[in-house]
Amino acid sequence: MIKKNKSVYLIYALLAIPLCMDLGGGDIFEVPKVIALKWIMTGLMVHLLVKWIQEKKITIQYSPVILIFSVFALISMTIATVFSPYSIVAFWGSFYRQSGMLISMHFLLLYWSLVQIKIGKKQIQTVCMAIAAIGGIIGAIGIAQKAGWNWFSHEITAILSGRPYSTLGNPTALGAYLIFPIFASFYLIFNQKKSRFLWIIALLTVLIALLLTLNRATWLGIIAIVPLTLLHRNGYKKGFIAYGIGLLGSITGGYLYFNPGIRSLLSRQEIWKTTLKIWVENPLQIINGFGSETYQFWFEKWVKKDYFLYEDYTTLIDRVHNQPMQWLFDFGLGGLLLYLFIIWIVIKAWKRKDSDWELWMSGALIALGISNLFGFHSSTHSIYAIIALWIITLKFKTRQIIIPLKWILLPILTSVFLLVSGSVLFTQNRALKNAVILTSKGDYEEAVQQAWKFKKWNPYDDTYPILIENFLNSPIAGAMEPQLRLWNGIF
Repeated sequence: MIKKNKSVYLIYALLAIPLCMDLGGGDIFEVPKVIALKWIMTGLMVHLLVKWIQEKKITIQYSPVILIFSVFALISMTIATVFSPYSIVAFWGSFYRQSGMLISMHFLLLYWSLVQIKIGKKQIQTVCMAIAAIGGIIGAIGIAQKAGWNWFSHEITAILSGRPYSTLGNPTALGAYLIFPIFASFYLIFNQKKSRFLWIIALLTVLIALLLTLNRATWLGIIAIVPLTLLHRNGYKKGFIAYGIGLLGSITGGYLYFNPGIRSLLSRQEIWKTTLKIWVENPLQIINGFGSETYQFWFEKWVKKDYFLYEDYTTLIDRVHNQPMQWLFDFGLGGLLLYLFIIWIVIKAWKRKDSDWELWMSGALIALGISNLFGFHSSTHSIYAIIALWIITLKFKTRQIIIPLKWILLPILTSVFLLVSGSVLFTQNRALKNAVILTSKGDYEEAVQQAWKFKKWNPYDDTYPILIENFLNSPIAGAMEPQLRLWNGIF
């Protein structure tokens, strides 16, 4: 195995990804996090390569259950991508979302890389400390935003109705992310008596930030699972029924009271109705899936026209806002089975409660599952979910595959791909920002050159027309008027 101290540092780096931003990039929030993920995974692969070269053989730890899951996931994703009417987008994904099949394979590789790391209780506690501490920082930034301290565009804050989004760019994404530091803080409060006061402060910080996001789906996840986890932890199973009845009554009363005025819930209901219409009209596609990141193309065809009279076209067109439905849409029945299998593993770990850290990390994933009934995943959520899943599967019985060292070229090429693709994405992001800045200054010729640079590094993204349409409709569109034909010629 990798030396413990080095492996834990790499995990810290993964946990710090939510802090990554690129104020000089065309996308400030999501793209920089994917870039950081690729570069950190490069470091993780290099550590594995050094170990294998020293041992003169490639040893891979695996669990039969996870191996079957991974093979089934690759088959489901491949079928959905190959048979998708938009297969190129389904594989590569879009620039802003970074959610194609390729990035899904990154996450599978990340989990398998983590499986090669064995850590003990002390290291798990330090991982939870990192989750809670980083969450406290991000929560504090969100609180400061709400208080008026904001180094980002005031237009963004206005669009989001004053809801803080911290370093994640969206209040819904921020709220769902805060689930992890909340559960990690609870774990630390019960298991680190000497520093309990610090973790109480961290917990209060993230709870205040979560309250300010107005993310009702995450509120529901926290309210439902934290008390249940406390009851389960202390063996008060008799309290489950009474608490469940009270929770159900509260949810019903809240829905009946707030439903007429909750625009976001009404819009989600319209999205789900549209999704059902798509499935009814394309029943065979349900079996193999429509492909990642293709929802926007289908939604535009089937949604009722007056939807755009009360909702923002670009913020809700590209995702179902319900993760089980999203996996079913993207990867078909296989995708839904994969999602339900993960939930089953997590619930089993929560019920088993072999250790306190397993209980709280599985509780976090269950709460995220509740939140995701109304939300969506970002790269940050996926990274944290994978780390939490890895922690609760550490006790799985593993076997070992020994592969001759002559196959070392494959992981070497994987490392090179991760490094180069991250660097290309960084260059692409900077080129887009340069094009925007140069256009606003009236330097149209150089702006077009930067736009070409942005385009050539990813010629497979069919979502560019939407991206550029938004760009042309931005506040600087007036300055771009003389060069609209040049931009349209590029994209």
